Amino acid sequence: MTNKKINAEIINIGDELLCGQTINTNGAFIAQILRSIGIDTQKIIVIKDNKIAIEKAVNAGLESADIVFITGGLGTTNDDITKQSISEIFGCPLEENLLALQQIKATCEAFHIKCTKSILWQALLPKGCVPIENPVGIAPGIWLNVSNKVLICTPGVPSEMKSMMTQHIKNQLITHFKPPFICDRYLKCFGIPEAMLSDKLQLFEQNLPPNISLAYLPSMGMITLRLSGYADRSTELEQIMQQQIDNLKSIINEYIVSEGEADFPTLIQHLLVSKKKTLSTAESCTGGYIAHLLTSIAGASQYFKGAVVAYDNQIKQNILSVPQEILENYGAVSEQTVVIMAEQVRKLYQTDYAISVSGIAGPGGGSKEKPVGTVWIAVASENQTIARCFSMGKTRENVICRTAQRSFYMLWQLINENK
Repeated sequence: MTNKKINAEIINIGDELLCGQTINTNGAFIAQILRSIGIDTQKIIVIKDNKIAIEKAVNAGLESADIVFITGGLGTTNDDITKQSISEIFGCPLEENLLALQQIKATCEAFHIKCTKSILWQALLPKGCVPIENPVGIAPGIWLNVSNKVLICTPGVPSEMKSMMTQHIKNQLITHFKPPFICDRYLKCFGIPEAMLSDKLQLFEQNLPPNISLAYLPSMGMITLRLSGYADRSTELEQIMQQQIDNLKSIINEYIVSEGEADFPTLIQHLLVSKKKTLSTAESCTGGYIAHLLTSIAGASQYFKGAVVAYDNQIKQNILSVPQEILENYGAVSEQTVVIMAEQVRKLYQTDYAISVSGIAGPGGGSKEKPVGTVWIAVASENQTIARCFSMGKTRENVICRTAQRSFYMLWQLINENK
């Protein structure tokens, strides 16, 4: 079993990234590809289109990492200064690269683009580098061996970088470094705070082998546990990982909702499709968000029949048959209201299960008795309706997202109880 990890650092260049005009998706994509082939990313940074900034970042990266990635600054405009900076840092003068020139001319011919002087200028690359073919653009990438380390430069355009990563760079890295095998296993947990979960797993973490680690990935009530290991032989590692997963399950089984990376809407889909059951929703404070999450997954039509967005009380009365006296005596945000909403929408769409929610998402509308964040949720089947009240926080986004997650969890419990 190896203890040697291959580490990478990613440098994303662009003023537009720093001012928030463009979201930096390149760093995440590269890190995901590297992870898939056994290479750890130890740092992702964003810097200005500036030679001094590039020099500092590259030198620092090569001191601590085996691979340094740079995206951005390989075009023809005045702020595309990456290759000039690399040339100066390593004393590699720019020279015409015949292979890059051939690739550029072939691309121009294929796309019926005139080979202008500025386009041909992109064939000038640091001496000694290997050009990386750009399958969907013109500017070639750069692969430069620096002692026993590697510097890789690609354009910042995501489509170009992604094509270069998946079609060329990925395999070149595997051949060059022969990285160890990495295995990631996931457990999805719900209904326990992260701090409490960490306390329960403290001894488990202390007894993990040195080549295996545990990470906590919380998101709106759901905590994903990622167990990561690395070794030379995949079979040996997978056996050890399965043992550790079994150990985890024995400690926190009551909080585990699934094994794998699937989110709650996907889990609900798998459950309902496998059981050949159907679902409908009645939503007030979430405004159709639950239905949106469900229908964002391909194949939702197999089990999801429809939704009523009953934001106004008139819709609760006229479509979902919530009596006016219920709304007057108990309010729209009440156990009585959501129970009727769930049962009526299930009958309306003739589904096996239903979810209903009604709450105060804020920032206004709260009271002393029912402050902002108060949400009632009900789930219904043919024989049972369960309703519960929750405090989902103070911000509108959190209330809506947490309500959706809790709704899925309650439905998941109901479905599993009806096995």
